[in-house]
Parts: sequence; structure tokens; C-alpha cells
Amino acid sequence: MTDNVSQMDAYRKLQSRNLPSEPELPLYGGGGGGTSGGMDLMDAKISASEARTDTKFAELRGDLKSFATKGTVWTAVGTALGIMLAVAALAGNRFDAGMTIRSTVEAVTADQRRRDSAQDAKLDEILKRLPAQKPTSTTSPSSL
Repeated sequence: MTDNVSQMDAYRKLQSRNLPSEPELPLYGGGGGGTSGGMDLMDAKISASEARTDTKFAELRGDLKSFATKGTVWTAVGTALGIMLAVAALAGNRFDAGMTIRSTVEAVTADQRRRDSAQDAKLDEILKRLPAQKPTSTTSPSSL
């Protein structure tokens, strides 16, 4: 209270001096009959905007809390691990299938080699039985 009294005393002393007075500027009402120059309206708009922002932020936080629960996080981790294990199992199966095919291919190749050897032996025998031809100038290998 003493601060108010001392301020009032200082104000009265300033007024008691005969200083030239400043012209008073008219204050225009903000539509509500006051003379605040429309500041009340601006304050009300800012307060309303802050309230809307706070409400939206609270709704967003509520949505995030309901989404990111511990159960949801553990479900996502479990799903990711399951997918990785399934890929590993399928990749191992494909590897085993490749190993199985390899033994089959080796068996077919060995069988084909036996057939080729037998056929080569037959052809060698046929070539031995044929009379040897002397190359002539018209049937030389270079002319073929």
C-alpha cells in the first residue's frame, strides 16, 4: 500500500508543476463501449486461439497415447522377428533344395558321360573298319 501512496504523491507533484499539457488523443471504443482501443477484442481472440490450440494438442496426445501402448510396440517387434525368422527358414530351404539338385545333376552328368564313352568307342571301331582314303586335291580338308 505504501508503494501506491508514494506513487500517487509523485504523480501529484508532477501535476502541480505547471508543465504544458499534452493534447489528449481520443480513444476509440472496441465496440463494447470501452476505451481500450480494441485491445480487449484482441485479447479475446488470442485467448480463443490458444484454447483451440491447447484442445487440438490434447486430442493429439490422447491419440498418440492410445496408439503407442506397450502392447502395440511388443506386437510390432514380435511381427518383425517372425518375418525375419520366416525369411531365414525359406532361405535355408532354398539352399537345401539347391544341394539336392546338385546331386541329381551330378548323377545325370555321370550317366551321360558313360553313354558318350560307349558311343565314342563304337565310332572309333567303325572308323578303324573303314578303308583309309587318300586325300585328293578336290577333297582336301582346306577346300571344305
